[in-house]
This record gives sequence, structure tokens and C-alpha cells, in this order.
Amino acid sequence: MRLSAGDIAIVGFNFDNPDEFAFTSLVDIGAGTKINFTDNGWRADGSFRPTEGTFTWTASTDIAAGTIINPTLSNILFSAAGDQIIAYQGDSSSPNFLYALNSEGNPGIWQSDSTSSNTSALPTGLVNGETAVAINEFDNAIYTGITSGTQAELLAAISDSSNWFGSNSPRQTMPTNPFTVISEDIDSPVSTPEPTAIFSLLALGVAVLSGALKQRQYK
Repeated sequence: MRLSAGDIAIVGFNFDNPDEFAFTSLVDIGAGTKINFTDNGWRADGSFRPTEGTFTWTASTDIAAGTIINPTLSNILFSAAGDQIIAYQGDSSSPNFLYALNSEGNPGIWQSDSTSSNTSALPTGLVNGETAVAINEFDNAIYTGITSGTQAELLAAISDSSNWFGSNSPRQTMPTNPFTVISEDIDSPVSTPEPTAIFSLLALGVAVLSGALKQRQYK
């Protein structure tokens, strides 16, 4: 299943060993869907800085929107001296970016280029504050904002660095309770005429009919 930017969001991490992170699905995800997560930084030339790790998560069953996933990691080692988590689909040479988090530097920003294993530019097509977040450098941090809203509302909240709490010690407990993703396609209620308006229309119809009958009688 091909996803789009903002269909998932990262909601917590522990860069202190053992490495850990959690993300939420903001749309329904079909079984077999694959998502890559890497701490390779994104370079200004539009490519990944190599030599770090990439972990591929595969949905074993259908995943409902709002589900929190805390995957068992492999092939990736986060740095407590600052790192990033970048989620994408497809090949690393032409990635379809979904979401990205950067925890490097104070204040937290996306760097102009990835010049070390700790730094990263904002991945192409993602927007900080909407489909990406840069927080102050912490070893461990979790999202603490709203957990109910439309996809756009939840993305805006998760991507707001002020809604994150972090520390270098202790480790943070990853969230487990699902988010509530409210549909943005709720139909507007159909207005029902007031009873008085209905009676007025009926009375008008009776009057018109009565007048027509009288005119026929006089002919």
C-alpha cells in the first residue's frame, strides 16, 4: 500500500540503549504495507548520507487509523549525541517520504545539510510543523499533545515541538493508547423545515386551490 506524507507520525523515541521509537498511523494501513525508518541524514544534494542503519517495518495485519506501533528494531542504532528518524517508502535512491523527526541541536532545527551522523536537512517534500518536527536535542522524548482530532489537526500538534517532552535521563515510556482520528468528510446536517413553515405552505396551497375552484364556478 502506497502512503502519502503525513499518513503516519512519530510520537516518541529513546536514543539511550535499548533503542526504541513509536509511531501512529493516521490512516488505515493494509496488511503487507512496508515502511522504512532510517537515521541516515538527508543531504542538501537530495540524497541520503550513507553508512547508518535502516529498519523496515511490515504491517502483519490491517492497521486501523490511530493505532500506536512500537516495533522491535533491527539494523538501526540511534545516537544519544543527536539523531533523526526519517520514514519513507520505496528505494532509498528515490524515497517517498512519510514523516521525519530531528533531535539535534538546541534549539531544535533541521540543518542545511547532513555533514555528520548526527545531522540532517529536511527531507524533500516534507514541511516542518506539518509532516516533520525538529525538537531540542534529547536522548529520549515523547509527544504529549492532543490525541483526538482530524488527521490535519493531529499532524499539526505532533509536528509542534512545544508538544514534546524530553530528557537525557530517564528513558521515556512510549505511548500505547490509540489516537482518535476524526474523519474530515462528515456530511453537513440536512436542515428540516420548521412546523410553522410547513403549515404556512399548506395554508397557502389551500387558499390558491380554493380560489381556482371559485373562478371555475363563476364561468
